Amino acid sequence: MSAGAASSHLSRHAPAQLDDPPPGLPTQPIPFRLETSAGTRNFRDFLARAADLVASHGGSLSGEHGDGQARGQLLTRMFGPTVVRAFAELKALFDPTNRMNPGKVVAPHAVDEDLRLGAAGRALRGLASARRAPSGTQQARRRGRRA
Repeated sequence: MSAGAASSHLSRHAPAQLDDPPPGLPTQPIPFRLETSAGTRNFRDFLARAADLVASHGGSLSGEHGDGQARGQLLTRMFGPTVVRAFAELKALFDPTNRMNPGKVVAPHAVDEDLRLGAAGRALRGLASARRAPSGTQQARRRGRRA
């Protein structure tokens, strides 16, 4: 992948990069705002375009731990639909009841299906309310009592 192509791709999705990334952070986070529908769409678009860019330069989407759910939906962009169908057919031969590693690679979730935030923002709201809820000790202190 050329540096120019990668830079152009990033600039479309991350106009507000950090000027100084935190120590030990090898890459800069991209603020997708995953709690909104628009942010989730931007995330999906970014991944699809990044996959196409990597594949167009002969690169691999696979990481050191395989593909799993994170990139499973994008494998057709690297291998093409014929090869991905062959993966599914081969798996079906050895695992006709789909008991071994169901839902991985050959029938992956959507890239945004397992996000912790997502457009509904359930995890974000749940975390925020859990942090706001006072404990019994905090309630007792507010009333001037020992817990």
